[in-house]
Amino acid sequence: MGIPSFQRFKLPALKARRSKSKGQSGYRGSRQERGYDRDWELVREAYAKSINHLCEECSRRGYVTPLDDVDHMIPVRLRPDLRLDPENLDGLCRSHHNGFKRRLEKYAERTGQADMLPIWVKQPELRPMRFQIRKYGPMKS
Repeated sequence: MGIPSFQRFKLPALKARRSKSKGQSGYRGSRQERGYDRDWELVREAYAKSINHLCEECSRRGYVTPLDDVDHMIPVRLRPDLRLDPENLDGLCRSHHNGFKRRLEKYAERTGQADMLPIWVKQPELRPMRFQIRKYGPMKS
């Protein structure tokens, strides 16, 4: 039998990262190219101030949470003409923006009801059953 030999631990080869450029799929463009310029910043700040920098979805559910994002109810990619319209905005915390609102948008696009998004966002009782509020927090009267 002989003396067992040990092999040196070799790290797995890392995949080379590819930088995304305009020619490759998946590139979203810079924030200015997507329409988030100085005009957007002014509208965003005015809207956030008007709702006291609080998440509107949390308020509808009976909680008080600070605002993280000002979201377009109908996404800019679907209706670029509503980009600076304050009637198309909703203030959300990060969890509602990346969770609830993203699922609601996908559902609306899949069913062809993207124009219903402002109604569903502002009036929770009119949302489809799977998106209705089932539990309210302590601030809901």
